[in-house]
Amino acid sequence: MRKNVRNICISAILMAICYVLTTFAVIALPSGQGFLNFGDGLILFSVIISGPWWGALVGVVSGSLADLTLGAVFYIPFTIVAKGGEAIIAGLLMKIFKNKTKFLAFVIGALWMILVYFIGTIIFVENKTVAFVNVGFDTIQATVSIVLALVLGKLLRKFIES
Repeated sequence: MRKNVRNICISAILMAICYVLTTFAVIALPSGQGFLNFGDGLILFSVIISGPWWGALVGVVSGSLADLTLGAVFYIPFTIVAKGGEAIIAGLLMKIFKNKTKFLAFVIGALWMILVYFIGTIIFVENKTVAFVNVGFDTIQATVSIVLALVLGKLLRKFIES
């Protein structure tokens, strides 16, 4: 019971911070279709702290609310699949490999996110070149987010283990 209350509280805090990072600390992409943000770092960090399902909840709620706020309502289904899948894939791979390969688990999760948003952009944008350009920016976003999650995990190790 105590662990569930802890996970609920931590997830709520991370959802709020992730929403703010995803909505307000963004860099518009040169293509004009989308933006760069680093909320994925908190999604992956929540996977470290609470596991894949809580991480997915953080990603789905914060990402969907950000899409809603930013007027990208049509991307919400892709955000649910991208962010939820990213957390679940990374978290389950961490459990399978006993946390020894967090980096690789996070890379595979991030690749899922990149693929889903690539498909979404192909569907919604007339100029298909934009989808390929956005992959490069999504890769930058994923890389910085993975580093952010791993650094936060190291810095807050004592808090995580308690």
